[in-house]
Amino acid sequence: MASKVTYNQAGYVGSSMSRRAAAAYEDGEMPKSRWTKKAMISAIAEWCDDNDRALSDEITSMRRDAILERFFKVTSWHHTGRFAAATDFYGIDESALLAATRRIDERDLESRAAEREAERARREAEREAEGADEDETWKALGQAGKYIAARNPAFTHKSSIIMTMAAQEALHPERFVTRVAKSGRVMLRDKASGVEVAIEQAYTYKARR
Repeated sequence: MASKVTYNQAGYVGSSMSRRAAAAYEDGEMPKSRWTKKAMISAIAEWCDDNDRALSDEITSMRRDAILERFFKVTSWHHTGRFAAATDFYGIDESALLAATRRIDERDLESRAAEREAERARREAEREAEGADEDETWKALGQAGKYIAARNPAFTHKSSIIMTMAAQEALHPERFVTRVAKSGRVMLRDKASGVEVAIEQAYTYKARR
């Protein structure tokens, strides 16, 4: 029987997955069970946009398992879970998508360039709005923000503190669950990503928004 992972052992995030597994999530790779049809179509659409390819209705109308089998492949493996199981992670199969999509024509390229410029402007406006909202978010954190800052003096900027798992849990408690482990530690888990860390680590661990 495989040995059980000890909390926060070298190379591990809490007791849920290795640090490399967490990095793979950030790079767009996930275990097969995490790839929903919506997530796969979103990833394919982003790839098509980056590579000037047209996403066809044929692909978007396919069933989830068919999309996974045809356009995704094992791209890496990582240790996950309490017993450090070797888990295959899947990512986009670029060769398969190149064969199944067409390059968009010049007119489409011009239209897409205009869309990208509009998207860039939208994101810039969002960043400006986020900057304006940062003080409001900090106010919403109240004493929790000051407590997190005190627990993690390396984070001196408000935006860094706001992104910690502890801060996100304070702001959006419905997105997280807590439990008491056999060791007595209080564990905090992000429902969306499945990442679980001890409360004391949540003051430094960057959460997904």
